[in-house]
Amino acid sequence: MRNLRWIAAVATFTTLALAANCADDDDTVVPRPDARDDGTTLEGGADADADADADADADADADFTPDETTGPVCGNGTCEAGETAATCPADCATASGDLSCQMIFICYDCCPEDEACYTACDAAGTTAAQTQVTDFFSCLSTNCATQCGSGGSADACNACVDANCSSQADACDLGAVGASGCLTMAMCLQECPDLPADGSGTASTCPTNAGITCWNDCFVAADQNAVDLYLAFNQCAADNCETQCTTGSETECQTCITTNCSAQLGACQRDG
Repeated sequence: MRNLRWIAAVATFTTLALAANCADDDDTVVPRPDARDDGTTLEGGADADADADADADADADADFTPDETTGPVCGNGTCEAGETAATCPADCATASGDLSCQMIFICYDCCPEDEACYTACDAAGTTAAQTQVTDFFSCLSTNCATQCGSGGSADACNACVDANCSSQADACDLGAVGASGCLTMAMCLQECPDLPADGSGTASTCPTNAGITCWNDCFVAADQNAVDLYLAFNQCAADNCETQCTTGSETECQTCITTNCSAQLGACQRDG
């Protein structure tokens, strides 16, 4: 699984707009930078949505006479001040959105260290994406809380995830369910706004950020083969041309890609 936050634009001499993963060569999504240090799992995910529906149906006919002096009342059908999707999913759960699992992680990166923003990103994901994220963090909490916590390191965390949570990490995908080929998808990505800077958004702006939603739409419109070809080129560029394509000139980047990644580039172009 590749965290798209690590992807920087790569200029090529073709109409193909692909990307280079420049931060590291690992395929593991880096845990979101909030209270995962204590080993807790995600809140407000797919299970919360399911519980919310069940609770709402069960409570629909109940008569509530909340005492205004006692604060918010969970279960009265209104998301009141002091309630959140985490503390009262029956009242505050948000319907699932359109983001894939990978794009939920990009949404996390947009957030400052704010649980409300992370919860909003969760809610912006599809039901399947929310389940994938929840499963990943659940495995992380059970198996890698120390290695991926404040006392751990990136290398230790990645090694632990590879050893214990690889299936959950691999399941966190880009949501490709369409029919577009690799070249079409790459050209779509070329037209998207930049992804937001880390910590630059809020709970209201990150899930609807134009860059995030555009990238998500391009990947969702593609088929899985297109995504696989794209990521194969991306990995080749990351492995061989990181310096040339991030700090070098366009010519240096193009030359490096031609020398090292022509097979992967050609495969994506031919996919149409």
